[in-house]
Amino acid sequence: MLKAFKNVVEWGVNLWLRVRPPKIQRYAGYVILGGLALILMSFNDILFEYILSPIGFKRNGLAAPIFGVTLTFLGLVTLILDRLIDSQPSKIRDQDQKLFQQVRTLAPWDLLDEFLNDLHNHNCWNRRFDMLSELLLYLEDDAHTFVDRNMNKSLLAFKHDLAVLLDFIAHNFFVPHGLTPDRQCLHPDISLDRTGQENDFFKEKEQEQKKHSNSFEVTYKKLMEQGRLRGMISNQIE
Repeated sequence: MLKAFKNVVEWGVNLWLRVRPPKIQRYAGYVILGGLALILMSFNDILFEYILSPIGFKRNGLAAPIFGVTLTFLGLVTLILDRLIDSQPSKIRDQDQKLFQQVRTLAPWDLLDEFLNDLHNHNCWNRRFDMLSELLLYLEDDAHTFVDRNMNKSLLAFKHDLAVLLDFIAHNFFVPHGLTPDRQCLHPDISLDRTGQENDFFKEKEQEQKKHSNSFEVTYKKLMEQGRLRGMISNQIE
């Protein structure tokens, strides 16, 4: 009987971790403050007349204080239970933490920052391209997904934008004549036309590259922010 109860509790904890909204503790705090404010206003004639009466509460009724107590109670229960669950070890949390750290190991911000700066200058070093290709290959494995719904949504967006960007580079970056093959450039042989002006096709590809680079950077930072909200990193990526 005790084992069955323990299994039910563990199932409930894991279910909550799967569907848990981000910033739930902050929202619970807002509900508590709202409930306390409602209780306070229900016992103050002036506040009741100008705030609660216009939205339908009756002065001779108990609806306002009861509603306020209910909100406060629900907010406190949510806050306490979530803190208790958050402090307990969990296979789901450990699994997601391990995957998140692996993503950060394969794609540290320093690497991505240098990679994006190079792209801004129409360059791409092969070693960085290979490292990000390794990350994409790792993420393509169905076993490497987050259990947390919101984190997995961010991961899928990041993986999609990474794949699009790498595919664009593979089809539009080439080794310029006279340079070593460890670096490629965005259409180096057509960047200028015969008059010395930027080629229209090059301009088009340049804008396309910027779009893909920006999307990739945004989804990476969103993924890092999801990890920060869950205590997996201490500071938000700048």
